Amino acid sequence: MRRSEDYWREMMKQVSDRSGQHPGFPRLLGERLCLDFANSVESPLEEPEEFLTDFAAMARWGRHVGLLNDDQVAAAERLGEARPDLAAELYTHSLNLRASVQNAFLAIAESQEVDEEDLAGIQDAYLRGLSQCQLALEADQARWHWAGKDDASAVEFLLWQVAQSAINLLTDGDLARVKTCGCGWMFYDTSRNGSRRWCSMEGCGTQAKMRRYTEKRRAARA
Repeated sequence: MRRSEDYWREMMKQVSDRSGQHPGFPRLLGERLCLDFANSVESPLEEPEEFLTDFAAMARWGRHVGLLNDDQVAAAERLGEARPDLAAELYTHSLNLRASVQNAFLAIAESQEVDEEDLAGIQDAYLRGLSQCQLALEADQARWHWAGKDDASAVEFLLWQVAQSAINLLTDGDLARVKTCGCGWMFYDTSRNGSRRWCSMEGCGTQAKMRRYTEKRRAARA
């Protein structure tokens, strides 16, 4: 188990409609793993709907984004039943990481200063995952290999990948392209001229155009 951010980007290219693996979770519209993780709450500005309801749901979301398989999800579900204390601890860790990612990139999108505690939360999650890795040579290049093997390992690997995605975006991404949609979701603008305004054109984009059209008609009648 050593899928990287490069793997994530390649997987995203293959999911042409960006719907992910499971219709019960939000579509993958963030263009970066960390932003899709931040978007795992529906309608955050109005009536938030939580999709990561427990430890097992975290594992299912990992399958949704293509990083975990059915066996790993089943192992996480068994852990939730056999070790509810450990599952609850890891679930809390998951929500804390998501809050750090949400806060950090929302501040960036709104041109505000990022809180050091949020950066520290992302860093701590990454280092926590890195502690379960081993450095090994592969094709004349050293790479980190995930070494965790217990039932909790799959979700810990998932969180490590999220933290790594956030760090990659913070250190190597064009932060001016981190944006928020009117619905509250965040996305990385991959358009050529950086003009994308919505998380999805067919969803929020269409609704925005319909609102403008309605407003124009009302103004014309007035």
